[in-house]
Amino acid sequence: MQPRFGRGLTASLLRPLAEQLLAALQVPTGATVCELICDAGHLSRELARVIGPGGTLILTETDPELLDACAAQTNGLCTVLTRAIDGGTLDVDGESCDRVASLATLGGTDATSLLREARRVLRPGGTAACIVWDAGALPPHEVALSIALHEEAGLESRFLQGLLAPVRAPEWFSETELRDVARFDGFSQLWLAMIDERPLASELRSLSQERRDAVRRRCEALLADHAAADGTMRIPVAARLLVSAGA
Repeated sequence: MQPRFGRGLTASLLRPLAEQLLAALQVPTGATVCELICDAGHLSRELARVIGPGGTLILTETDPELLDACAAQTNGLCTVLTRAIDGGTLDVDGESCDRVASLATLGGTDATSLLREARRVLRPGGTAACIVWDAGALPPHEVALSIALHEEAGLESRFLQGLLAPVRAPEWFSETELRDVARFDGFSQLWLAMIDERPLASELRSLSQERRDAVRRRCEALLADHAAADGTMRIPVAARLLVSAGA
């Protein structure tokens, strides 16, 4: 499986969210931290640097290849453990973690169960902080692409459906709205960021070049309101920061 977010989206979209997530977590040096759905490892690398050699990072993923690749990037910065997720449970001991984190990767999983598991594995006084998309204001570039695929190619993207699936947080999580703007040099850069190094690339492979071109034109038209006078794209980002303390 390819990452949910390629390098382009990580740089423009995820990095500012990761900074806000780390600020909420306040990870102490030497901590034990569990990351839910590590994906390509952008948050993992930041967590590993903060934790340091005396700490432990527990990486979890539904895809074994992503899990191994993420572990390879973080190993040496701290102790790294990997746990494959199958369903809505974590193979992690209860009250064993100081922090639990997730960066916009819970869509398409049994998210509510995993958030319950996050509280179970937290030590008293620990903190779980996860960023999920705002179901009432989903990322416009992903929504536009989903519409364009449906209208121009009759394709319902399983990847996008999972990524944009609403996440219901248990009642003990507080919610804070996050707002940001992702910037791209132009639509061509945004298009490559949406398609390159993501599962969408394999979904689009079944389409003819004519259909792919039609999807791109329709997507660009749907995002026209987000194009600035200088040709750059400015995509509003709406997310929710979910925070819970250990039981």
